[in-house]
Amino acid sequence: MTRRKTIKTAIRPLATVALAGSILAFPAVAPAQAAGTVTVACSATAGADLAHAIDAASSGDTLVLADHCVYSLTTAAAGEDGLPQIEKKLTIEGHNATIRRDATAFFRIFDVGASGNLTLKDLTVANGSVATMGGGILVQSNGVIVGNAVTIQSNTAAIGGGLHVALGGSANLTGGSISGNVSSMGPTVGVSAVGPAMLSGTVVVGSLVQIGAVVHVAANVNVGIDAGVNAGVNAGVNAGVNAGVNAGVNAGVNAGVGVGGIVGIGILAN
Repeated sequence: MTRRKTIKTAIRPLATVALAGSILAFPAVAPAQAAGTVTVACSATAGADLAHAIDAASSGDTLVLADHCVYSLTTAAAGEDGLPQIEKKLTIEGHNATIRRDATAFFRIFDVGASGNLTLKDLTVANGSVATMGGGILVQSNGVIVGNAVTIQSNTAAIGGGLHVALGGSANLTGGSISGNVSSMGPTVGVSAVGPAMLSGTVVVGSLVQIGAVVHVAANVNVGIDAGVNAGVNAGVNAGVNAGVNAGVNAGVNAGVGVGGIVGIGILAN
């Protein structure tokens, strides 16, 4: 009778195999971690739950909001930021939800930091308020924001009531609208940008203010400009930024915009 020997092999983190007198070691390889999807339910604490979900998310994750839910922020996460600063790649799918400040304290909604890459979809960002820049959304240097069908409304800041893009940052918005935002340094201001901002098919009610860089408005964008701005912005400014604006603020802009002696402000109106 022939006996068969059964050999049981245990799987260990480090497997050693003897082959022709040599010993080969194969370190265990951890599987790649797939990006996760986290649903943030609608509740009385939805705003705080969203802040916690952003904090806990890994880079590449997607947060899914409840359909038409209002995520109320009653306190700032830190400083002037209602939600934790975005310092990773993150997608928020809004499903027509709204994130808004519901507090007497002043803070913006989103702050995209230098390592941040934020994508927003089908979402309203509302009622942020700061004394500096970007009442609704601030994009820091090297930060990136991409928006699809995003509404930015009723936010307030000194510069860029709705959205401010700092030097080195970038914004690319498709569809949606920017309206009812207020800047204390001029007329109703939807967007201000030092870094490039691309708006495609976005309805903008208010003015687009550029500070040293280009706010590019695609051909199919629907832009409404305040009457006072229309009265004060001359043809040279409408065509781009003329020499008078580059040198300071020309008389026509002063008459319609009232931004005083801020150097290098041009207003692009399509």
